[in-house]
Amino acid sequence: AVVSTQSTGWEKLLELAGKRKQTLAGSVELHKYHRDVSVLISRINAADVGISFDLGRDVSTVQTLQRKHQSMTHDVLAIRSQVEMLDRENHRLQELYPGARAKGVADQQELLELSWGRLQDHLGLRKDALSSSSALFTFLRAANQLIQWATNMRKLFVSDDIGTNVSAVDLQILQHHDLKCEMETRQTNRTECEALGTALLEKHEFVD
Repeated sequence: AVVSTQSTGWEKLLELAGKRKQTLAGSVELHKYHRDVSVLISRINAADVGISFDLGRDVSTVQTLQRKHQSMTHDVLAIRSQVEMLDRENHRLQELYPGARAKGVADQQELLELSWGRLQDHLGLRKDALSSSSALFTFLRAANQLIQWATNMRKLFVSDDIGTNVSAVDLQILQHHDLKCEMETRQTNRTECEALGTALLEKHEFVD
């Protein structure tokens, strides 16, 4: 009877030890998950804070900012893979540890997804803002070039110089013909510039 009692007690002790081992293993998994999520949320928030508000001062500076934004977006892809990995781990842990611990895991995952979604939204807004800024500076550059060209052309057309002999007049006629051809060529630039300006106004991007 004593041996039987000892055997039963030993088996119960082994059972308790096994359960304790499982509990500790589960605790390690849960702590690791919460730690990994917290670290990733901090990384996401740091990336979010690092998004610039600078929209440049001309086409060249905007292009530089766009390249930097593309590089940042590429770097964020590494975060995406970690978010997806932790999402899979979240579902696994909820199945293994139902109840309060599962809710804690779900709540933590929700915070992660909120941070990740916010970062994605801000990256998208930044891309759109830079695109609009690029369109504006492209329009301003094209418009200034056309205005400068038109000013120079006007000076040529209102010139009082009509030549003092036949050869000089013939030369001026040829020059006038060349200027007319250049005007026809510039018409495409004018049409494109007007279309870009109209598109900007229709989007109300830069109108108070």
